[in-house]
Amino acid sequence: MVSRMESDEARRQLREIERGEAASWLHFAVHDRWQPLGFGIWAGAFVLSLGLLDGSSRSLATLALIAAPWGYVAWDRQRRAVYPSGPMPPELRRSTWALVALSIAVAILSSSVYFAAGAWAAALAAGIATAVAVELYGCVYAADAERVRRRLA
Repeated sequence: MVSRMESDEARRQLREIERGEAASWLHFAVHDRWQPLGFGIWAGAFVLSLGLLDGSSRSLATLALIAAPWGYVAWDRQRRAVYPSGPMPPELRRSTWALVALSIAVAILSSSVYFAAGAWAAALAAGIATAVAVELYGCVYAADAERVRRRLA
């Protein structure tokens, strides 16, 4: 039979393991102030590259704009020195689904504006909508991360 002391020790160790796994997810809770604007500019440029360019210039611009987020992730990973590797805390599911929903909404809005008003209006809509989406996602993620911290405190 396991004593209460051994049971408490096992629970404490499991909590420490869970705290360690969650730590790499929680440092994203504070995003840099430039991120909404930066991602908004990127989204607008992406729409313009698709809407205004043709041929190889379109291909090269689109390729560069697709590579840019990969470069950002590589830079951010090096800068933060830690990136999520363990299972995501369940409290973060809400913010993850918010990111998916906001991304779909931006894509639908941008496409609709493009077909209704052209590339420049769509780029502006995509830029503003992306900046707002990044800011909203950051707020939801920060709130969810705080819920994880409270649970693991």
